[in-house]
Amino acid sequence: MGSDPKLTRTGGFPVLFHCLRVSLLVAAVARSGAAQYVVRSWLPWRTVETHRFAFHYPVELEEWTRAVAARADAIDSAVARVVGFAPSRKTQVVVDDPFNIANGSAWTYLDKPTIKVSAAASLKNAFEAYAKDFDAANVSYSFAGSDELAAQIKAGARPDVYAAANTKLPDQLYSEGLVEKPVPFATNTLVIAVPADGNGKVKSLDDLAQPGVTIAAGSETVPVGSYTRKVLAKLPPAQEQAILDNIKSNEPDVAGVVGKVSQGAVDAGFVYITDVKGASGKLESVSIPSNLQPSVVYGAAVVKDHVTGALIGLPAESVAMALAV
Repeated sequence: MGSDPKLTRTGGFPVLFHCLRVSLLVAAVARSGAAQYVVRSWLPWRTVETHRFAFHYPVELEEWTRAVAARADAIDSAVARVVGFAPSRKTQVVVDDPFNIANGSAWTYLDKPTIKVSAAASLKNAFEAYAKDFDAANVSYSFAGSDELAAQIKAGARPDVYAAANTKLPDQLYSEGLVEKPVPFATNTLVIAVPADGNGKVKSLDDLAQPGVTIAAGSETVPVGSYTRKVLAKLPPAQEQAILDNIKSNEPDVAGVVGKVSQGAVDAGFVYITDVKGASGKLESVSIPSNLQPSVVYGAAVVKDHVTGALIGLPAESVAMALAV
């Protein structure tokens, strides 16, 4: 069978058109006398294809399905001519219940939608690399501090997915009814980053307390800054205070810390091990003792009332998990 013409419209038009197509498909089903059939799922299944649809059905529904397919194709073609839009691929329809044919069983393959993701800065390298293999959609990213992105959502921003460098912020948004239930999806390790070609001032956590050492850290409200202060709080008070006094820059996200250390503006900075690995050899890591290491867990959630419609047909939890491998 020939493929559909590849026509596109911007914004939410393809989604609205899909909703109209499903409504018309239901109408076609209703007019085809579905009540006279009973589906037995253990029977062999077959497929009938039209220009715009591929119906998968139990053999006992063959006559009924072919009638529905012909009617649905004719209606769909007429609508496409009127509105000037048609999907680029066929709609796959599973006839598992004649009365519920469009309830979760049909997916329209439109030109790839774009999922908008607001993600912690520390996820930039991993997410951009993974997006190349994410076939369900194109992905548009906004990277910043997790707290800044959460504040944007509270102020009305509506990305499709929010991914933070902790679970606290997604949980807060969930409690306020702004996102679906968050899922943890990754862990990381906090380290001390030093310039690969630096002066060797910092070779251990203890060195950070020495006079004259300059440090960059995340601000207290951003996850990397919160994790940093959890580490320091476990030190003897005098050592903790000495290190805090040496912090000369409190950055809005971990990317800012990486930048300061990479440029040699400071002697060291608290970052994640993935930031060091993604710095193209510009940084080296100094380990933090395991008894001081915080539990770094990332959380992601689908944002409620996101406006792009890109996640239609994809379960919310699956999207968050898929983007956050």
